[in-house]
Amino acid sequence: MTFRTQAYGSRGNQTAVASPRFKLVQGLVSGIAGIGGKALARARTLKKSLQLARMVSVLASMNDDQLFQIGILRSEIPKYAKTLMADD
Repeated sequence: MTFRTQAYGSRGNQTAVASPRFKLVQGLVSGIAGIGGKALARARTLKKSLQLARMVSVLASMNDDQLFQIGILRSEIPKYAKTLMADD
């Protein structure tokens, strides 16, 4: 099975000409790579969401004195966690 054929250009130099089958395979590979890229982006978004939820959980488990020591109120936990995540 040949995916490429060789041809000679107008100056006599050798150029590669893609066969229709090669173009089809190339299109399929590009399509699969696009799906993989979307899946990777979703995985990163999921990871960040899980990290944010874990951070909120840890901060919420602290008592008021511990929160006071780091300079936040209990009502500020979600905003504070998002601020910390924005630095990543």
